[in-house]
Amino acid sequence: MALLSRNEVCPRSNLSLALAGTTLDPHAELQSLKGLKAGALIRLVEEPYTFHSARVHLARVVELLRASGPHDALREGQSPSVLETLTHTPGKNARRNKSANQDGPPPEYLLPGSSERPLMALLPHSSQSEAPSYLKDLSLSCWHPPPGHRKLQGDFMYMTVVTIEGRHCDITSCPKGFFLNRSTDDMFDPRPAQSTPVCHCLTDLLCHVSPTFKQAFTTLKNRSVILNTTGFLLQAAETVVDGFVEPVNGNPEDPAFLWSGLFMSQGATSPAAAQRLELKCVQAYSDLEGLQGLHTLPTAIVDYRGVRLSAQGLAPGFENFYCAFGAKSVSSSLLRAAKSLFIQRHVVVAPKGHQVPLFTSLDAQGLLGADGRFYLLDVFRSFPVDANFCPEEETPSQTKFPHSLSLILFWTYMTFLPGDSRATDAVRAACRDVGSVSDIIFEMRFNPNVFSPGIRFPPSESASTNLQEKLLREAAAFIITHQIPDFVSCCLHSNEAPMDGVSLKQALHQRGINLRYLGHVVKAISQSEHKEQLRHIMVCLISSHLIHTFKTGVDVPSLSAAVSHFLSCLLVHHFTPSPVGEEAKKKSRRRGRGAGASESTPWSMLTGSELWNLVCQDAVETYGVSDSLGSSPNHLVENYGLQKLSLLREFCLKTGVQVIKYSNKAPFSPDDILNIFPVVKHIKMPTADASKAYRAAQTSIQKGLLDQAHEQLKEAAYLYGRVCDDLDPEACNCNSLLAKVTFLQGKAAEARSVQLKTVVISERVLGFDHPNTIQQYALLAVYAYAGGETTLAQKCLLRARLLLLTVHGEDHPYTATLDSCLGLVLTEDQTGQFLKNALKLNTSFFGPTDLHTALSHHLLAQWMCSKGDYRSAMTHEKEFGEDHPQTSCSKEFLGTITKQAVKVERTLRQTGSESAEQTVEVSARACIYRLFKKCKNMLRLLCVLPSVFKPNI
Repeated sequence: MALLSRNEVCPRSNLSLALAGTTLDPHAELQSLKGLKAGALIRLVEEPYTFHSARVHLARVVELLRASGPHDALREGQSPSVLETLTHTPGKNARRNKSANQDGPPPEYLLPGSSERPLMALLPHSSQSEAPSYLKDLSLSCWHPPPGHRKLQGDFMYMTVVTIEGRHCDITSCPKGFFLNRSTDDMFDPRPAQSTPVCHCLTDLLCHVSPTFKQAFTTLKNRSVILNTTGFLLQAAETVVDGFVEPVNGNPEDPAFLWSGLFMSQGATSPAAAQRLELKCVQAYSDLEGLQGLHTLPTAIVDYRGVRLSAQGLAPGFENFYCAFGAKSVSSSLLRAAKSLFIQRHVVVAPKGHQVPLFTSLDAQGLLGADGRFYLLDVFRSFPVDANFCPEEETPSQTKFPHSLSLILFWTYMTFLPGDSRATDAVRAACRDVGSVSDIIFEMRFNPNVFSPGIRFPPSESASTNLQEKLLREAAAFIITHQIPDFVSCCLHSNEAPMDGVSLKQALHQRGINLRYLGHVVKAISQSEHKEQLRHIMVCLISSHLIHTFKTGVDVPSLSAAVSHFLSCLLVHHFTPSPVGEEAKKKSRRRGRGAGASESTPWSMLTGSELWNLVCQDAVETYGVSDSLGSSPNHLVENYGLQKLSLLREFCLKTGVQVIKYSNKAPFSPDDILNIFPVVKHIKMPTADASKAYRAAQTSIQKGLLDQAHEQLKEAAYLYGRVCDDLDPEACNCNSLLAKVTFLQGKAAEARSVQLKTVVISERVLGFDHPNTIQQYALLAVYAYAGGETTLAQKCLLRARLLLLTVHGEDHPYTATLDSCLGLVLTEDQTGQFLKNALKLNTSFFGPTDLHTALSHHLLAQWMCSKGDYRSAMTHEKEFGEDHPQTSCSKEFLGTITKQAVKVERTLRQTGSESAEQTVEVSARACIYRLFKKCKNMLRLLCVLPSVFKPNI
């Protein structure tokens, strides 16, 4: 897969690797190869084609040459980079004129208080470069398929190509590759043309016959690198759901499919939670370092058109198939894995009555493959049951959760371990009794089979089982009593609160809180004394909940109409669906046919009020959200400032729906639904060496060893680039931290260069509108300003503000951060509007006595001095009093403006002339404005605002 992403290998297929003349197994580990040592050469060998591999190669080339449009630009791994549209301004001019804004003032839709903004500004036309024309036509020839006597001579296919220059060529596919033949539209002559090569890759032959194709093909190699990772999953899901693959098990209720080495099943007999948990547990086993002798199958989940498919790679044959607890040869590997995953060794009673020791859940099974490897399957119960949602533990008044597969997240272990002293003593005592903790080392394990229905434990293990149940109840209670209040408090005191459903889910999971605790989080917010400051979290919770209500299950011809109808019911106020029968009659009459039969489908009868009632009902049953959500989404818009655009964005990201246009008032039509893409969730294979260097760099930073951390980050960035071409979320984080450390070392130019790369990676991998991309733009603005590129800094901050307004809206604490930065880098006439809005937001979210609010007062006081309003400036500087810990800088500035005000007043009294008043006033304003815009102070404030470093550094 790494080779296929290289530019020189991208269009090729049917390849193999050879070492010293021996063909290598593509699934073999490098450390297992004999003869592999320093200086060894591994060759990439072009294998002869078969009829099947030739067709696969042609399909690959056609897919690469297919003209890309806006509908392809937003697919995974193909998100456009808008950064290039911002960096076109000449750098030299920006350095000479630091305060000049060559592009004029910010547009009105980016000013504070704007309610609507054009969506086209998100993707400027200059960021969507037109795809070059490679060929006029590439199709199967009229002489295809080859006649019998030509098949016996090795002809697979005949193709016709029309180049941009107008040349018509017929191409023959054979075992050696592709060559030009002498056939025309009127005459069949399969003989090779004179002086034409036989090329193993079709694109090499096309470059030979068309100079225009050769020139345009060089721009193709930068497209869709990540598509190699998930492209086959997307194609498999579309092929299976569209009905082009027959089930292999003959069961229409729970069909299973085989497609290109993938085993795909719908899992109708098991809930979707089992498929999701299987993916998480496989990821947990895959993340274990240094684990030898234990393997898992590649696993992914694909959601497409309302159908969830579970995809697994096929093991290379199997020698034996048995339960994992019966594998004595792999017990040591299972023991090491259980220790890393905090799984307690326990004993259960088998169906035949004998006792069996377990290192995994009872459902787990093992497969001994033909390659000698041991594969672990069905690991979806590897984590223990969440006692808060256990059927045996639920009270009669408590709403029953929709499924019984509610497990504690792996992240909960990491947060539950370092409790307070009293909790630690209690946990130590309980764990010591079950034999999992020594008197010296604190070590805690969980039994994944506790609270699982149908599992019997021997009487001798009753005491241990009771203590394990107590431990799980304490862990479940820890989530409600500690983790959820900590999450609410962190959101209250941080300016990097979640911006959308993705960032919200990530923030919850980092604290071991599953999404099923949304009701508890909402309750904690509503009971908080700062609930008004935390309304943005409420909006994120509701928006992420609404997305899960989308269900399809309609026929393909009605899919666009059903999706548009659902969106109209959800987002359009007072939407009234038109009768399906009347609409069908109108269309039939326009087409000159009879009205025909017109039966109303269930989705067409859905109204906006019915949909919202279902949403409210599901919120209570699934998440326990007891607070009323109102009668319609407009209630959320009016009371919480929720943007319908943000809901639509979350909906599209979760369901794969692509909408071509959007209006706040007009209902959606079937023509507005451009496409529906599969949404893929797959395991992420760790880059072990790069991740190790990255973690070492983080440790060095905590110790203050910036030089050592810089070298470690450079090594990690190099390894990420070699393994995954930098197109990886971890590579993005690594480069961002590298830029930050480089900047702290005083290398602004190098930090800017690294951060430019970071922004591009974030746009391509995570998306041009991802919350991480917004933060990366803000950091790039800091580094650009440090290098004297004020114009670029302004553009980056305005771009970040546009994205934040689209993703969440203006009512977010990070908007205050961006507005404060914009107040520092914009010209004098544009500064006040953003600084006043930042003060308003900081006061709203953090209160009038928070440090964020204090900094806003300080910045606004400086700006007011530059405008000559000394009284208001002194009022803002005195807002926090003399005892505030951060008043030293304010005292210095307050003394400066006080002296300046006294000087102006004295001069006016002495001269009394109007001209002197104007002269002194202008001089005073210029002096204060120069002080306000002093580069060193400005740079330090810019670094503090986006958290480049803490104020005390």
